[in-house]
Amino acid sequence: MQGALFALAFIAFCVLYLFLTFLIAIPYTGWAFVFGLAAGLLLVTFHAWLVLASHASSPLQRPADGYLGPRPGQSRRDLHDFAWPQYFVHQVWLDLFAIMNRANGDTLWLWRAAWRRIPPLRLPHQLVYRSRDGGADHVDRPLVALLGLPVLAIPGGFLVGLTLGGLFALVLLLAGGAFVTAFAWALGWLAIAVQRAAERWWRWAKRSTPCCAHCFFPAELPVYQCPNEHDATLPRQSDRHRDLRPGRLGVVYRRCGCDTRLPASRIRAGRTLRARCPKCDAPLPDGAGWATELRIGVFGAAGAGKTRLVEAAVRDLTMSKGGATVDHVTGNGGTPGVGSARATTLRIKRWRRPTLVHIFDAPGAALVDPARNSRYHYFDVAAGLLFVLDACSITQVRAQHATAPGHLTTGDRIASHDPEDSYQALVTALQRRGVETGGQRLAFVLTKGDLVAMLPAGQDLEPNSRSIRDWLRAQGLDNLVLSAERDFRTVRYFLGRAATTDESEVAAPLRWLLAREGVAL
Repeated sequence: MQGALFALAFIAFCVLYLFLTFLIAIPYTGWAFVFGLAAGLLLVTFHAWLVLASHASSPLQRPADGYLGPRPGQSRRDLHDFAWPQYFVHQVWLDLFAIMNRANGDTLWLWRAAWRRIPPLRLPHQLVYRSRDGGADHVDRPLVALLGLPVLAIPGGFLVGLTLGGLFALVLLLAGGAFVTAFAWALGWLAIAVQRAAERWWRWAKRSTPCCAHCFFPAELPVYQCPNEHDATLPRQSDRHRDLRPGRLGVVYRRCGCDTRLPASRIRAGRTLRARCPKCDAPLPDGAGWATELRIGVFGAAGAGKTRLVEAAVRDLTMSKGGATVDHVTGNGGTPGVGSARATTLRIKRWRRPTLVHIFDAPGAALVDPARNSRYHYFDVAAGLLFVLDACSITQVRAQHATAPGHLTTGDRIASHDPEDSYQALVTALQRRGVETGGQRLAFVLTKGDLVAMLPAGQDLEPNSRSIRDWLRAQGLDNLVLSAERDFRTVRYFLGRAATTDESEVAAPLRWLLAREGVAL
């Protein structure tokens, strides 16, 4: 009798099981699966909004993570700039993985919560097995889940749909993120290439390469300083940006580690930021990298009157109607023993963009030594050269000057070095270093012309280029004149006077050189 009752109960359970499975579980499980797919898409979208809208914490690529400190000798100069990297350089992948981890964490939590909600089921002794630890008789959850399939199929279908929907959304998100990142990189590199080419053209066409007045280093890429003062909590010299160009730290603008927005362009940075020399860290004039910069190298023997000539010319130019302002900066010419060199900077502003004229006057004793004058880099990139020759250092004039009455001599120092060697020492060294002097202009200045005019040798000397040239050849300096006209594209001769009151005559050589460079004063 008990066996018949058990058989009837088993048949009734099977009928009910099939009824629930085909009439309830199968139809509604499909809808639960669909809702689960939608819920998975919404879950990933919600976490994407949380992460991208900064409402949830995610790892950040901070400026200090890639900052290597002030070591400008390294090849990757952008790694020595304390600034926030562009979003698509690294942060985009951190955000994508943060979204994936958060969505996966919520999905796993739902699966674990549903699994824990399935209670253990107690059955007759023949269907029960004893637990390993000797606990109470019970049926494990997999058997309960199998027996309760008609009821558990609906939430199970929802969880499966949720998982597949989340995976599909994550695949779409990763694929879309990779596509957008690749597109951003391609567009960014194109913009970087165009902007850097434009900057190179600007530097070449506008001649805007700065030159340090302390170490005479041509700084093609100056170091720009953040206008915001960095406190002691930030790394040392973190306000110095050594590679302020379009790159991984910014295409149009970059954000300093102190959250100050800076232009990612040397041209625009030169208009607003203070610049420093990348070699000696000396300050550069305002407008470095944006303004046109012309370098004029003054050379000649010691005692030829270079410094006096430059000072008089600067006084005339600053008092001219052009309204130029002058800033005197004196620095060391490289290493001890070379001697100090004076660098005078003229700021000439006629239009919106100024012109910086650097007049470099190095000591004559160092210039006549090829091993020492190589340290004066500005000669290699000078727009024009000015050679100063003491007329009294010429052999015939020196002899007449020595025997002249005392009232005809002023007691000024006379250059003792050979005139031709004082020219050849520097020009030959420049040509050996590969400098094309044939494309430059030379202003040949003969100083102390008024003293020579009172001597018999200077009776035929007139203050014009042709007369000065002929007079030099008549004094036996044919080789010097021919060498100068052979080495340079254009040579013009000027006469300097020791006691002249007309300073515009002294400034004529500089005016001529600047006019040929498009700066008329």
